[in-house]
Amino acid sequence: MGRWRDEPVGPHPKPMFQMAFGAETFKDIVPWLMLNRAGLSILVHPETGDDVPDHRDHPLWLGDKLDLDISFLEAGNTSA
Repeated sequence: MGRWRDEPVGPHPKPMFQMAFGAETFKDIVPWLMLNRAGLSILVHPETGDDVPDHRDHPLWLGDKLDLDISFLEAGNTSA
């Protein structure tokens, strides 16, 4: 389902929980997250293989938008 990150990683400024899901389940998962996020900021973005626009141009934020440090991604280092 996902994994916990106890400290900031990659472009993300805060500890986080990561989960991945396919486009076919978007319609079920995202509305549930919208109603049950309990004050959390949630970043939903596509996985196109091009991390910079995925995070910079195509994100969906639920709750407060956090400032991502995409310089990490722009440098070509997408491993986290």
